[in-house]
Amino acid sequence: RGTEVFLDPGRWDMHVHHNDKDVEWLGLLVAHGVTSVRDVGTLRRADADSMRRVAAARGLPTPRIETAGFMVETPSSLAFMERLATLAANTAHPTPRWHRGRIAVTSPAGADSVADSTRAARGTMLKFIDPGSPDVFFALARAARQRGLILVGHAPQALRTVGPWAAVD
Repeated sequence: RGTEVFLDPGRWDMHVHHNDKDVEWLGLLVAHGVTSVRDVGTLRRADADSMRRVAAARGLPTPRIETAGFMVETPSSLAFMERLATLAANTAHPTPRWHRGRIAVTSPAGADSVADSTRAARGTMLKFIDPGSPDVFFALARAARQRGLILVGHAPQALRTVGPWAAVD
């Protein structure tokens, strides 16, 4: 009847990085009203689908999971991540999961290739860490738009020269 009650639509968690081996978090998200998440770089579509199947077999509710597919960054940033992974491998903490799926794009010409790879992996977002230059950023934005992908990422140093409104446009 609408008396002393209200309807609260499901919420989104717009920036998560999850481990595909642990499905208990799926039920916890739903219990807290989160019905959709955007995993922006850790999971692939196949990982997310597998998690949902495992959770369903255990009787756990699951949110909708959107995936990025790959994270785009500069070659120097990628080299830094490689060093971190090597250091982590020699400790009690093995290679971090977030190391997977990082791709260096060095020129605007690489944007189409990474966008095609993202679509082939059934990702819905093209995620960038730092495209390195405004030209690469705008090429990624065009490639994402042409393929129906959402462009997500960090506020990179390279875009400070063009300003936030140019980046949003």
